Amino acid sequence: MEQDEQSEVVAFLSRAASYGVADAVERIDTHAARVFLAGPCAYKLKRAVHYPYLDFSTAEKRRQACEAELRLNRRTAPDLYLEVRAVRRDPGGGLSFAQGEPVDWLVVMQRFPARDLLAEVAGRGALDAPLVRALADRIAAFHAGAEIRRSGGEEALRRVIDGNRASMEQVADLLPGAPADALRRRSIALLEDLAPGLDRRAREGPGRQCH
Repeated sequence: MEQDEQSEVVAFLSRAASYGVADAVERIDTHAARVFLAGPCAYKLKRAVHYPYLDFSTAEKRRQACEAELRLNRRTAPDLYLEVRAVRRDPGGGLSFAQGEPVDWLVVMQRFPARDLLAEVAGRGALDAPLVRALADRIAAFHAGAEIRRSGGEEALRRVIDGNRASMEQVADLLPGAPADALRRRSIALLEDLAPGLDRRAREGPGRQCH
């Protein structure tokens, strides 16, 4: 279903000519998105999937998710998260960014060198104590100023654990039932041990809207 619904958009985004660049387009796939690296930007397309914990099954839901991602991630990376852009059906029946009715939506981001990825920094031994301290201070300051959300507790985490198990059932060829069930049992046992503290935190310590 996903392939049929988005195959034309994926083909359009895979062509360098769609962006007016000369170099080949690089593509990175995840379970919920496809990212196309073209020229100075990265273009993130939500995949038309529906999991227990997210629903990108329609173009409208993908638009809403793109706009939420832009709003939330601009809090920490305003120079990287640029805009939400539509892929449009042009008057001639093809796809373009310029004119026509929207058929799908993208988050457009500023590209940066792969060497600046934290894993690459760590791999070359440059993730030293001063950098780790600076990162930790920045994250702590962000958490302190993030919007308060009254949520969480044992019940919310139980839903996450059950949702993860439901997702595993959809790929039983990769994640066999016995290990997946064992993981859920261990997770629930740990959750029950921590439940009083989690519920107390939900009541008394306001949660924050972070990632």
